Amino acid sequence: MLRKPISFLLTALISAGAFHISQAASSKKTFTQIREEFTQATLFRFGESFSKARALPVKPKITQRHPASEWQVEEQSRSIERVDGFADAEREGAIERGMRFVYRTARSPANFADYGSDYVWWFAAISNTVRDERLRQMARDMAIACARRWLLTHRALPKDADADTIIDFVSGLDAIESLGLRDDQLKEEIRRAALRFTARDFLSFDPKGEPPPADVPDECKYDGANDNPRGAKFCHVCKRRLAMRTRYDVWYDALVTTHMGDHYGITLGAHYADVLRWLPALAPYRAKGRGTDVEFIDAVYSITHLVYTLNDFWTYRLDTQLLPQEHEFLKASLPKALAARDADMIGEIMDSLKSFGLDDSDPLINKGTLFLLAHQNRDGSWGDVHNNDVYERYHATETAINGLCEYTLRDERLSFPEVEPMLKRWARESTSLRN
Repeated sequence: MLRKPISFLLTALISAGAFHISQAASSKKTFTQIREEFTQATLFRFGESFSKARALPVKPKITQRHPASEWQVEEQSRSIERVDGFADAEREGAIERGMRFVYRTARSPANFADYGSDYVWWFAAISNTVRDERLRQMARDMAIACARRWLLTHRALPKDADADTIIDFVSGLDAIESLGLRDDQLKEEIRRAALRFTARDFLSFDPKGEPPPADVPDECKYDGANDNPRGAKFCHVCKRRLAMRTRYDVWYDALVTTHMGDHYGITLGAHYADVLRWLPALAPYRAKGRGTDVEFIDAVYSITHLVYTLNDFWTYRLDTQLLPQEHEFLKASLPKALAARDADMIGEIMDSLKSFGLDDSDPLINKGTLFLLAHQNRDGSWGDVHNNDVYERYHATETAINGLCEYTLRDERLSFPEVEPMLKRWARESTSLRN
């Protein structure tokens, strides 16, 4: 079946609210021709605001966490004592304001040049999973507008593309495929280019032969250099001492990357199951310190991203019995995140717990919802309004939105069903150890 021209399809998407694109067509066109029609269409102008309302990544970039007393926020002045009938409108209004904030940051050429594929992914993911149809439509409109702009600068893979560039292309194209677009020629080009790189190029370690390492340098906090080789203790640019990434951080970064690659159909150094097999090495998640401790933060994010990648980011309901330790760890971590006033972490824990079936009737989810509704900034964002790192600004807002959203979770299943026996075995072993 052939696909209709994109200019026609976009009109149909907006007028009918359909997400999946019809494949019937009267004549065949190359993807390049279709892309030209798509990117030159005037149906969506990236700078316009959306009056109607309806992923990568994906992983947060943790550079510095500030104690609650140091936060500079401009919160809405409202008191909410409980989540009940009136709060549905309150929740939807907060989500909409947050989505508009994220979209405003995406309108910046500089921001979009750095994080374009992430914007496309997140709006597309929200449009395919949230329960509220009005918010779904709003997210879909924004996703298509972002996809249009991203395609303008990603017509072909650069000949000198490195591993990070390939990951960026896969992230963007995987999201765009969820909008009904395909480019099989470019996909094959990326597949061939990916073969030039190793697992360590893509993931910083080879999960087929070693556990997540503790000798991967973090980005230099003095000059921003992020290309220091594994094992390096001093930055090759400024010669100052480097901090190391935690094992949790290295692991869940690889988990997200391989999930994305396997989902798109291109191997990025290893497969998802190769990385997942090291989950027991990270247990029992006894992170020290308070909610602002880096080790604790990375432990939490490793488990939230385990949930995301197992349920295809808010698509499927997860069986608590498959992840008993992880479920309990998330529940125990939410009070710490609330004490730290960390909207980013609160949102990730909440939407992960919702994947197990929890809702606002649960006291923990209720507290998280009340916190997020009461601590949204006047510009629609969450977090420190004076933070100059745009990624941290919009990512905290995205995750807060994710925590507030209610999802149309499908039946219990896994993104990759073949890993279920492995999860069941680990669950039995962890339960027997606790007993």
